[in-house]
Amino acid sequence: MAIALESRDAGKARRPREDELWRHLTVENRARIIEQYQPLVYHVYGKLTYKPDEEQVDLISEGTLGLIEAVDAFDPERGVSFMTFAYLRIKGKMLDYLRRRTCRLRREELAAFDQFNRTFSLGMESAEKTLDAITLARSLLPHLTAGERRIIELLYFEGLTQEEAARRLQCSRPNISILRKRALTRMCKLMAKSSEQADLALEY
Repeated sequence: MAIALESRDAGKARRPREDELWRHLTVENRARIIEQYQPLVYHVYGKLTYKPDEEQVDLISEGTLGLIEAVDAFDPERGVSFMTFAYLRIKGKMLDYLRRRTCRLRREELAAFDQFNRTFSLGMESAEKTLDAITLARSLLPHLTAGERRIIELLYFEGLTQEEAARRLQCSRPNISILRKRALTRMCKLMAKSSEQADLALEY
């Protein structure tokens, strides 16, 4: 990180300039401080243990918001370095985003499983009917693409979450979500077509 790797001499040469910016925190000086410490956002992001690739842009955005909030809330008179103060704000903002993301994904997982249950009537109390529904769902798997079939197996027969399935298949979670929706849509169409054919057979 550019800020952390600067030599002590360079840091000493810069500090008076930064102190001057803090003493006269105009709109222009505020923007300069934010720009100067933007590399810190990327540094904090790089230190995160859990950081899904598809969330990089959002995490960097959240970190930047944390940096801006740190600039607005910082008081040079308290004796705490801005680097430390900003680091904690940036990391806190990113972790809050990840916590919100986890809650959202859990809600989506529950909604997705409810959809599957409704489609194949897996919520029925009768064990016999539930078994019939599972058999029906499995009978449709050969009509799916290999990728769609694998997604349905992982999510609904092995009980993995979309996040876990993404790690198992080494792909992004959005890809898992797209394949899941495509597979369920195809299965519903197959069920509807099968029902129509059965109705026609009864007419004759």
